[in-house]
Amino acid sequence: MDFDFYLPTHIISGAECVRGGGAVFSSLGRKCLIVTGKSSAKACGALDDCTAVLDEQGVVYGGVDGIGQNPLGCSCESAGELAREVGGE
Repeated sequence: MDFDFYLPTHIISGAECVRGGGAVFSSLGRKCLIVTGKSSAKACGALDDCTAVLDEQGVVYGGVDGIGQNPLGCSCESAGELAREVGGE
């Protein structure tokens, strides 16, 4: 089986990296889907940081939470449906 795989990665780290990364996020597009696990992103404040920056940048977003390790096909299908809804706005 022949295939090509290209996966560029841009890692931003450090204190307040999400709040300081608004320009980077908005440069990637005007719509996004936030995918999180069951509760930790909300509990630690990371989700609120992300949504605040996206709001400031005028990026439309939807969210899927409760995604576990090795998600089931039905979880992926639900996320795909929401992504299509967000993308269609």
